[in-house]
Amino acid sequence: QNGEIDFDQKRLETIQRGALSRGGFLLEQYISAIDERFAGITIEQRARAVLELADWYQWNGSKRRASEQYEAVVKILTEGGQGGLMQAWFGQPVELPDNGVFWQPPLPGPETEPSVVTATYDVTSQGSVKKLSVDVEGEAPVYRFKRELKNTRFRPRYDTDGESVYVEKLSREYELYD
Repeated sequence: QNGEIDFDQKRLETIQRGALSRGGFLLEQYISAIDERFAGITIEQRARAVLELADWYQWNGSKRRASEQYEAVVKILTEGGQGGLMQAWFGQPVELPDNGVFWQPPLPGPETEPSVVTATYDVTSQGSVKKLSVDVEGEAPVYRFKRELKNTRFRPRYDTDGESVYVEKLSREYELYD
């Protein structure tokens, strides 16, 4: 804009820079509050709160902090005898955010016919996609999908020893909509 400073853009950039630390701080406060105030909190509830913090860090690219929190969740679950939750949360890599966005029910009606893409890829022990290949039904352009999937952060798979695991040849189907 002819060398003028865009104050709205600068403000937005400042907010974005502080979002990671602010979100992490709020989640850490929440975890401290439930530990102090709720003696009857279940292992699952405590582990879920720490998992949310770990996912927050992972989704925002702070892999070291995420790894520390994921290891804490694994410890909580294994020491608490929660093998079922351990398998559900860490048995396979999970696309982030883990809010159901990747697992939506089909939309009703024939007017929305999605293209189905089968993607096969590796997920590193840090949650990054490698060796991506896709197979698509129909004529859907997949270049944007491939770029977005490569940029998607995953919750890594963890074993019961608290070690993140490199997963090879994970295969999933995704629906693409225009």
